[in-house]
Amino acid sequence: YIAKVIKIFDVKEVEEISECPICLTGPSDIITSCNHQFCRDCFKRYVEKQDDSMEDISCPYCRTINLKFHEIKKSEEK
Repeated sequence: YIAKVIKIFDVKEVEEISECPICLTGPSDIITSCNHQFCRDCFKRYVEKQDDSMEDISCPYCRTINLKFHEIKKSEEK
């Protein structure tokens, strides 16, 4: 068993925090470099079920590979 680690690069501000498209029960807390939002727990379970290395894991929404992950924060309204 090889543990896979989701490395969070930084915080990204977004206008809207979406509901996680995997569990549909809570707000997303990470966003991928392809701009799809997920909750960390669901994405971690998705990653652990894949046979690929972290570099080859694809976005479950659009299948983009070589993902970078960012914590999300709702942008301040001006």
